Amino acid sequence: MPPSSVILKVIYVTICITSILAIKRDEVSDYSEHEVERIPNSNEVINAILGRLERNRHSAGRFKQRNTDEDCDDSSEILPEYTETLPSQERNMRQLNAKKHYPICHFDRKIQRLNTFEYEYRPAYYEEIRCINTDFEDIRDSNEFQVVPKRARAPFRRSLQPSMSAGMSINDYYRGKGVLLTGGSGFMGKVLVEKLLYSVPDIGNIYILMRPKRGKSVYQRLEELQRLPLFDRIRNERPSAFKKIKVLQGDVLFENFGLSDMDVEKLSEEISLVFHFAATLRLEAPLKDNVNMNTCGTQRTLNVAKRLKKLEVFVHLSTAFCYPDYKILEEKIHPPTVLPSDIMRLIEWLDDKQLALLTPSLLGAHPNCYTYSKRLAESIVANAFETMPVVIARPSIVCPALSEPLPGWVDNLNGPVGLMLGAGKGAIRSMLCDGSLFAQVIPVDTAINAIIAIGMIEGLRKEKSDVIPIYNINTGHQKPTTWGDVLKIGKDYGRKFPLAWPLWYPNGDITTNYALHEFKRIFYHLLPAYCIDFLLLITGQKRFMLRVQERISQGLQVLQYFTMRPWTFPCPNFDAIESKLHGNDKTTFSTDLSNVEKEKYIQNCVEGGRLYCLKEDPTKIHLNKMYHNFLYVLDWIVKILFSLLIFSFLAKWFEPVKDVLSLGEPVVKLLPFLGPAVFDKSS
Repeated sequence: MPPSSVILKVIYVTICITSILAIKRDEVSDYSEHEVERIPNSNEVINAILGRLERNRHSAGRFKQRNTDEDCDDSSEILPEYTETLPSQERNMRQLNAKKHYPICHFDRKIQRLNTFEYEYRPAYYEEIRCINTDFEDIRDSNEFQVVPKRARAPFRRSLQPSMSAGMSINDYYRGKGVLLTGGSGFMGKVLVEKLLYSVPDIGNIYILMRPKRGKSVYQRLEELQRLPLFDRIRNERPSAFKKIKVLQGDVLFENFGLSDMDVEKLSEEISLVFHFAATLRLEAPLKDNVNMNTCGTQRTLNVAKRLKKLEVFVHLSTAFCYPDYKILEEKIHPPTVLPSDIMRLIEWLDDKQLALLTPSLLGAHPNCYTYSKRLAESIVANAFETMPVVIARPSIVCPALSEPLPGWVDNLNGPVGLMLGAGKGAIRSMLCDGSLFAQVIPVDTAINAIIAIGMIEGLRKEKSDVIPIYNINTGHQKPTTWGDVLKIGKDYGRKFPLAWPLWYPNGDITTNYALHEFKRIFYHLLPAYCIDFLLLITGQKRFMLRVQERISQGLQVLQYFTMRPWTFPCPNFDAIESKLHGNDKTTFSTDLSNVEKEKYIQNCVEGGRLYCLKEDPTKIHLNKMYHNFLYVLDWIVKILFSLLIFSFLAKWFEPVKDVLSLGEPVVKLLPFLGPAVFDKSS
């Protein structure tokens, strides 16, 4: 069999596989969009599992009988544990029908909810339970209980202190105040620290929670942090400001961050504001990792914040995409699908395999565990609003800095920057994305300006409002930009100033066609990866390209949920920030992007990724252009050869095509692949 026939058959099989994969992908997409209601109800799943686990724990003798009399000795005893030890989410579930309320007076002095369908979510109200059943029996069949509504705090209307209307600046408000920051080593955390040190010179100490990592102590990591280009203007103009950074060795994965009671007591005397930024940003991470960090970590941070005597504001950093089942994502809290306390118990009791089986039922309309865990975290923060000065900030997709501290500053490849750099390196050639949809993005410095201003605005509230303050931090309505615009501007800039040593000529594109995307993914992503790894194998070097492409495919599969759907984020609270600032603060902490040149900003994003992530030398652009031109010619040669291969395949199997091509015999005979296929004497 001639080699050309083998190649043609391989192409034929590949096209068939591509079509099948595209059909399967369409089925999965349609399922996720239109048949979410067919997924088993998460409440039923959770209650069944928790009920079974509780029965197992009881049958094993883990509930001690000696606690029975202590818990239910007095029929009129109000159980303080219901309002003290249970997660506040359960305190804020108001009973709709008293006869359907099923509390259990457990031996471990906890009340267990068995039916979530009998409650509605009202953060301003909760009830206390009087346990009057002294026998441990199935209380679901018993009416021996009382529900005693506890008087809720009277709702207050929001009003501003006179000091704010008199023109208090942000520096005046933060003067001498201590700040606690979780996630200070992350992208947004670093920018927050730099901005506070530079633009709020009279601020008190900034305590950064940090853990040892990769064999480096927290002090070594802090030194590395301060040496970043991000802090250039601090080093050059105010080097003494670094003394205000105090590092705490701890982690939100531990109670009290792993700090001693003495350390927490010291913090309680100094901290006035808490910025909770710590989170895992791995969208593809499993449920346990996301919930443990994003949800449980938020609860642990709130527990520490409750002990701070001078606490004025607790700012929780969430995401604007935490309610994907709503068409319009307003600045408000929506009822949770399940209680966060239930999910936190599930990840504690079940192993990874069991959780993996439950995850689809729990997620529902959520595309990944990240947005789901962030939604649970918001419910926890909302329930703390009754007793704590909490506020939620929801940025959309955070992109490189607009101007501060450096134009285009970025230190990670998440989001659009990673896509543009991957395309510039020739590693990403196709992506599912609707170019007509608006890109819901926010520059990191604009988001940080808003968060710092939110800290002052909410800290100066004279009276508590009846709803938790929420800010959707997004600028899509101020400066609408489509994904198509982002791609075009990025490609044009990449051709003028190409990246160093791309794998192939950077000519990727976006599409909304699943079949076309699968075809490109196989021929432009997977096959080249196999070829490169094969060359590395025979030369005795370490293979990596296939692994890289697998990670890219996972990332693109996660991101396509956000780039193939329209999103609407009303931002009235965010839009009002600018009007509440005075004097120079309107410029120093600006949140207005209406006058930004989007073309210049996107170019800065690409350049920032080149300098700060890829760390390429900008003085060698001329060498990059030479290699870029070589790849351009090579790309055309490969395209021509591939086209000839396709036509030879058609000529082999379809006689009309062969007849048409035979009309150009003098030229066709000279073409590789095509000539032998058309004028094969044996055929």
